[in-house]
Amino acid sequence: MKVLEIKQVKKIVDEVINGSVFKIVQKITPLNYREHIYFNFKGVDYLNNEDIPLLSKEDRLNPALVDVFPIKYEALKLHSSSRHYVIVPIKGSVFRIHSDSKGNPVFYTDNDETYQSTLVYYYIGNVININGARVR
Repeated sequence: MKVLEIKQVKKIVDEVINGSVFKIVQKITPLNYREHIYFNFKGVDYLNNEDIPLLSKEDRLNPALVDVFPIKYEALKLHSSSRHYVIVPIKGSVFRIHSDSKGNPVFYTDNDETYQSTLVYYYIGNVININGARVR
């Protein structure tokens, strides 16, 4: 089973266990994007946007030129500590460009570089494992 591990606050993990959360939103950053998304340019998939040929740095993230998709995983392992975790199946996932209330893209700065804020929404099913114990 292809499982993606994500660190979450204890409150979210507990809400997933209680069945009150059915969507996990993950912010995509320059440090984690290779775990969450891939790029498609002219029918060819790329895990690293820097590998896309003949495009400038700005064009590599232009949604009109490059398609971006979430990497397919079967389950999420959400953990709040090394001993407290839960595994849930992924029913679907969607890549989204974060926008403000007027529909304008949101940007953030990290290490003097400006990035467009993007998110992956993971839609999850019922808990199948808590701290190593199967749940029926």
